[in-house]
Amino acid sequence: MRASFLSLCLLAGILAHAETQPYEFWKSREAAFNDLVFSRTPGTHLPLAPSLEPGAFKLPSYAGGAPSGEGICVLGFLLSADLSGDDRVRPLLPSALRWTSPEGIPSNGIGGKASTSYWYELLPAVLLTQLAMRHPESAEMDANLTRMADRYAVIIRELGGPRADFNQTSYITHGPKKGPVVNGRWTEPDASAAMAYVCYAAWLRHRQPAHLEAARWAMDALERRTVADGNPLYEFSLYCAPALAARMNREQGTRYDVRKLLDWCLGRNDGTKSTRPYWGRIDRDFNGLVTTGLCGYTREGDAYAFAMNSFLAASMIAPLAVEDPSFAPEIGRWLAQLTLNARNFFPDEVTAGKQSGPEHRGTRLAAIPYEGLREKKRLLTTVSETTVGHWLAELPAGAGDFQWRAELKSAEGKTLRLRVLNRADQQIYIGNYRLKAGQTTLGGLLRATQTPLRLEFTIDNAPVSLTKLRVENKPGDGPWLTGDPVFFGWGPKTDLAVYGGAYIGSFTALLAPSKHPSLQVFDLASTNFLGNGDRPHLLFVNTGDKEITHEGLIIPAHGTLLR
Repeated sequence: MRASFLSLCLLAGILAHAETQPYEFWKSREAAFNDLVFSRTPGTHLPLAPSLEPGAFKLPSYAGGAPSGEGICVLGFLLSADLSGDDRVRPLLPSALRWTSPEGIPSNGIGGKASTSYWYELLPAVLLTQLAMRHPESAEMDANLTRMADRYAVIIRELGGPRADFNQTSYITHGPKKGPVVNGRWTEPDASAAMAYVCYAAWLRHRQPAHLEAARWAMDALERRTVADGNPLYEFSLYCAPALAARMNREQGTRYDVRKLLDWCLGRNDGTKSTRPYWGRIDRDFNGLVTTGLCGYTREGDAYAFAMNSFLAASMIAPLAVEDPSFAPEIGRWLAQLTLNARNFFPDEVTAGKQSGPEHRGTRLAAIPYEGLREKKRLLTTVSETTVGHWLAELPAGAGDFQWRAELKSAEGKTLRLRVLNRADQQIYIGNYRLKAGQTTLGGLLRATQTPLRLEFTIDNAPVSLTKLRVENKPGDGPWLTGDPVFFGWGPKTDLAVYGGAYIGSFTALLAPSKHPSLQVFDLASTNFLGNGDRPHLLFVNTGDKEITHEGLIIPAHGTLLR
């Protein structure tokens, strides 16, 4: 296996904590988070779940927010708690099917309403698939797996079958708007990996040729995509690809380029021709805080690591070392790195002056990770109202990306239009935002290619006077534990991401105990939901500078061993 960027920079982020044994930390954090979800004891922003009844179980996406019951949050927790062996979750598992429709349409919302973004549908679909593979005794979960695979097989065929093209934002399978959805702002070509994962799981279960055919066509789309075409990673779907590609190479005789897929997931993403520029694995530390190995936005000086993406990437990619042991050394070192450094998502692991909610330290809420960890603290730029509905954002030269959040009086059912103009009043961006019932805030992400910028807001072509406009742009001292809710003020009272903490159990399932401070042990079979038979799956990583003998095995200094 040729050297990659990933393998060349792995050790740097490990050595700083080489003598730290994280197993106990993560198991206690997993237990504390589960206890918080199941607790009925009131407290600040508690209880998290308004009901523990299967038909009513919901969670807020953030502590202090309304329990909306997002599938990416609730399903993530159900799987995690199941993996952790928490018996309290068993009565709730049948409720997972609330996030699908009778036609097999999974969704981020209860009832299976079709999404306008692939990943909000596909992550619930993958989680439901993993639950079904863990519980073959459940006829309902099994039938739902088949329905989902049938659905994706149809989509893949309609997108071109053996030449399927996934360069769209989502796909609607029913009704007058049936077909691909392209919103004009982004595409999610890595959706093919998640669809292939669901179809291949269904094929393993029932051996229906249409499911295997669909899985191959979807993976073929990734194989056709070259490095020159750009990294297809959007949010999470590509995490499904490396282990699945290796598995299909072994079982189906395919020759998918696993190295390419892994480097797209975890290698350097400099933004060149990428679906989502600078999205991947962070390759450096944040101003002295060890963060190497975390996943999210990677742009140097402006990076933003996310708890959910880091935990999810580990659980999905780790089985690659089982399916193709040649990747075991670099997977092992990355997992060791992540295990040590992901603790920095929690309030009590970072100093009070480096987080948006220091009051959570030492409380029960400290079991919930922050949504993310920024390389730099983000500050507000100067914003002034020039005329009614016209706002000038005085952005510094070379400002790059910035986020905006506007407050206005509710105009439900109407569409707010934002035009962004440069100094010469040339339009460089236009966006339309439908206001929901009771909505008073909205926002988005823009790129300041020219400065200053004038932001013009109208409803029905009439200027709108905003109550407040906030622009996040200017970097300050970091690192900074944060999230979107507090800064932008759009509802939840904290930046503590329940939806990120929901995946702690999926991550900690990989960890096995070790008697040596410098030895980390990973049980890769725990998240290999497609099954691994009798293939070796215990991965030993020696993060120290001395050879270790463990249960008759010799693991060299800074070495790995797959058993």
